[in-house]
Amino acid sequence: LYLLTTSRLRATALAEELIRELRREKEFSENILNSMSEGLDIVDENCNILFMNKVFKNTFGSNAIGKKCFEVYRKDHTPCESCPVKDKSVFHRDNVAQDVMSIVGDRTFMVSHVLMKNPDGTSAVLEVFRDISERKKAEEAFKKYVEDTKILNKKMLAANEELEAALHQLGAQRQLVLSERNKLNAVIQSMGEGLMVIGKKKEIQIINAKMEEFFGLKFAENTDNVYFKSLILKLWKELDENQGLTVKKEIVLERPQEKTFQVILTPLSRAEDQGGFVAIFRDISLEKKIARMKSDFVANVTHEIRSPMAPIKDA
Repeated sequence: LYLLTTSRLRATALAEELIRELRREKEFSENILNSMSEGLDIVDENCNILFMNKVFKNTFGSNAIGKKCFEVYRKDHTPCESCPVKDKSVFHRDNVAQDVMSIVGDRTFMVSHVLMKNPDGTSAVLEVFRDISERKKAEEAFKKYVEDTKILNKKMLAANEELEAALHQLGAQRQLVLSERNKLNAVIQSMGEGLMVIGKKKEIQIINAKMEEFFGLKFAENTDNVYFKSLILKLWKELDENQGLTVKKEIVLERPQEKTFQVILTPLSRAEDQGGFVAIFRDISLEKKIARMKSDFVANVTHEIRSPMAPIKDA
């Protein structure tokens, strides 16, 4: 009886630790999602909104959760004609992203739909709304695939379960934690924007493939790279100068080739990460080039128009 009681206490302690670990993972995941500049939601098979990130909550209000997506976004009573949730096509694509165009208000969005499976066997769809209005005007469209992760709520083991059953259940839950961590990593690595998570000791905790592509370096092979360190110090200074508030600005990186980026710096809010931040890099070099070309064209046309008038004026 003593051994059984001890075993159950041990199993209960392990279960409580796992629950705490799941909560930390959920908080960290939501912090990353809320740092993204795009609107993001999750809807069920009937177009009911189950989740919104910070961008959409600020835009449409937290009370939008539970309502129909087309009622909230388009003030309509019927789903969009091209909606893959309405025609159920997204539920037969085996987690392959499906993109459709959508108009919300006076803005045009590319909406990516990714199938997700809930623990109870039901299906849901992750929707990522990317505003392509300005790029559409510039006749340039950039595509971005973003995946989201979900945290599954697990029941604690019953106190009267045998040790073998309890340990087996704990092992299964640990596998779920690893799975969720891998899903989060998949989201980060598939982003069309560069992302770095910087710890409070100014160390890079996470860096995605797009960020390494921007640098032309593999972080794992260049952990002591001077350029990495100087950039982190520069970003840290920007955050300090803004008293730890979210910073949005443009910077120019000179290697491997000169490019202009829009950078969003968001402080991490978890107590153990206090002082760290998330940095999102979006390449706007092409947009800058188009703007310069337009400016140069206007200047040249203005010069050509004015030049023939000089002889007439002198006469």
